[in-house]
Amino acid sequence: MLERLELGLDLGLHELPHRVADHELRFGPLDHRSFLPGACAAPAKGRSVASRRGARQRCAAAVPERLPLASRARGCETARRAGDPVRNAAAILFDLDGVLVDTYEVWFHLLAALARELGYPDVTRAAFQAGWGQGIEADVRRFFPRHTVPALERLYAERLDAHLDHLGVVEGVAEVFSALRRRGLPSAVVTNTPAGMARALVARAGATPDALVGGTDVARPKPAPDMVLLACERLGAAPAASWVVGDTAFDRDAARAAGARFAGLGVAGDVSLARLADLLAHLGPA
Repeated sequence: MLERLELGLDLGLHELPHRVADHELRFGPLDHRSFLPGACAAPAKGRSVASRRGARQRCAAAVPERLPLASRARGCETARRAGDPVRNAAAILFDLDGVLVDTYEVWFHLLAALARELGYPDVTRAAFQAGWGQGIEADVRRFFPRHTVPALERLYAERLDAHLDHLGVVEGVAEVFSALRRRGLPSAVVTNTPAGMARALVARAGATPDALVGGTDVARPKPAPDMVLLACERLGAAPAASWVVGDTAFDRDAARAAGARFAGLGVAGDVSLARLADLLAHLGPA
């Protein structure tokens, strides 16, 4: 019987109608709830009988016995997703580079050209990668030590447009922000990119955040929590009830230092996203 219960762990909802009929021909009548995945599936081997019984009882409570199999499967999945922590977010904060836009090549070509123009050593791809995402202060230390942060920021702003042909926009940006607005869920962009340049990039991406915090708006850039805390303050949202969507360890460290939750885009987090548009499934219907 336990092996029959555990069979449900390997099945997706779309397979259930076909696989149940085949299974009952071979083994006889089956309690169909044992086929349900996720929280309603039977616990794995090694768990106590009480734990297995508890899982079945939780499923029975969430999915009425008299419903047809397909309806019970959908009901159990809905019950599982209702507890998605992102759905209760007070605000969603987004990193910029790698999350909404792909500016890696923009910044590499800008820094490489500027270093040649100003007589600094060449900015290699390896050196650029090592400092990627750390903010303009790190650029001064690594590549432009004779310049100040304000001077370098002015140079960046003057030369950014010349390299925007390398800009890529992440698929689904406009749709995600439109969905947030329909839900009345406030949003912000938090980026180590200087604020003036970040606004231009955000506009090109089609993003419509309620607030933007750039690297020059705070004393300490990510991975410090400063910009996450400032964004939450501007949105009127508690950090502990807010989520940061990012693609680097700097984003994750900033979120955790601020007491916020982290949704990782290609990196580990409280929730993991394969692509930006996957956030919509966590938010649920508008």
